Amino acid sequence: MDSGAADYIQKSENIVPELLVRIPNALSHVALKRQSDNLHQLIKESFRHEIIGSSAVMTELRATIESLKGSPSPVLITGESGTGKEPVARRIHAIEADPHRPFFAINCGAIPENLIESELFGHVAGAFTGANANKAGKFALADGGDLFLDEIGELPLAAQAKLLRVLQEGEFSPVGSNEVLSVNVRVLAATNRPLEDWIRDGKFREDLFYRLNVFRIHTEALRNHPQDIPDLARFFVTTLCGPKYSISEEAVKYLSRQSWPGNVRELANAIERALINLRRRNDTVIEKQDFAVRIPTTSLSRQSAAYLSLLPKEQRELSAEAFQQFMEAAEREYLRNALELCDGNVAKTASVLGHGRSTLFKKINRLDVYRSPSVKTQVTEH
Repeated sequence: MDSGAADYIQKSENIVPELLVRIPNALSHVALKRQSDNLHQLIKESFRHEIIGSSAVMTELRATIESLKGSPSPVLITGESGTGKEPVARRIHAIEADPHRPFFAINCGAIPENLIESELFGHVAGAFTGANANKAGKFALADGGDLFLDEIGELPLAAQAKLLRVLQEGEFSPVGSNEVLSVNVRVLAATNRPLEDWIRDGKFREDLFYRLNVFRIHTEALRNHPQDIPDLARFFVTTLCGPKYSISEEAVKYLSRQSWPGNVRELANAIERALINLRRRNDTVIEKQDFAVRIPTTSLSRQSAAYLSLLPKEQRELSAEAFQQFMEAAEREYLRNALELCDGNVAKTASVLGHGRSTLFKKINRLDVYRSPSVKTQVTEH
């Protein structure tokens, strides 16, 4: 510091969120000499595809992604909606040595069935009504790089057959053409519903599944690593609005008490709405009240998504243990919401629910209502 350093940080697993805050702050000291907005944009670009979080879940995810560097094998990314499957795919792409390798993404469920083959493999003029000129498909455009196929389970069976050929032989023919084109593309596929379910329903080819499932990455629901919510919240504030904006500790604690059925995407959207309220009152620090409309974590229609994986789909899945698991999940979410409505005050929550304070404490611990140690401590102190 005496020699001219503006700041310092300690090396840790949590270094990325720290850098996102500290570097812009350091640059603000030389704002008269440089265009800080341009520098901040460079910083955002540098960390754009970083995986944020210091939990064991996110640490392992980062290590797994790093292990794929240089691998040409397909990767299947599974997880609930909003858990960051596309950011994981982009991070897999970003760690490669060549920064100019192409990357293209396509949502297989968002394109009409009669157009999906053209989008993937291209077409020649006259191949179908409206095809007035030759068009290169995503596989041709992604040659030498990566192609991300989101919601791969929605891909029609006819297109699945052509995709299997590309994965096995590295070649395909555009729609309406007999010409065979060769490509070198790594396929990164994602699904929020297990492909095994699609196979059982006859909607997905089993041979394609085995070809895609060379390496699998699972993105955990945010409720399974709530200790990452503070880092994620600060990251979104910085990347959405810049270094001059921040979020209060009270607001962070409030966000940490939510169950986030929409996962990381829902958290990012909530912060973006809060930033609109923040600008309206001409301030730079997000407070709890900026989340004016309480996040609907307890709506039955929203929470049902969290329970779907626990509901039996076949008679053979019925058991006393599975029933107990479902009931505990429901009780856990109810207690989370009750504590949130009572601002984390366990004594008040116990009184309202007709429980003794010590009884409620035991139930909170038994159900692991808050998996984050920091949140559990906060609740205990109340």
